[in-house]
Parts: sequence; structure tokens; C-alpha cells
Amino acid sequence: MKRYPRNSQWQHLSKEAVLQLQADKLRRYLRDTVVPFSAYYREVFRQHGLRADSIRSVEDLEQIPFTSKIRNTHNGHVTLC
Repeated sequence: MKRYPRNSQWQHLSKEAVLQLQADKLRRYLRDTVVPFSAYYREVFRQHGLRADSIRSVEDLEQIPFTSKIRNTHNGHVTLC
């Protein structure tokens, strides 16, 4: 398990180090929380040929389409995002 700096230590890191840590945390969140537990985002990632590991930086989020509170219907049910 990767160890991240304590909150008080972030201010001493370089901009590049902060961006890398943010990207690592984002990728881990997508991989461990979003994709496994959201059928909607699993489908969005599949449709766009993405995996959580495809997101290497905050800028890579542009590959994922924006959602609204009610995006569409799925099998007759409203999908809340």
C-alpha cells in the first residue's frame, strides 16, 4: 500500500510531486471505488475504452463525459449520477 504524506507535509512538496500524488489518489479512487461500485461509470469507461489506470493525470478526466444529476434511463430506470 502506497503511503502518502500527512496533510501538514503537502505544503513542502514541489508542484510536480503534488500533481503526481493527486493523480495517484485519483486513479486509486476510480479503480477501487467508482468503477467497481457504479454500473453507470463501468459502462461509460467500457464505451470509451477506458480503465481506471488510463487516467494518469487530472487532465485525463477530459476523456470521461460530464454527467448531470439525471443523465439518462437504463432499463426503464432513471440513472442518478
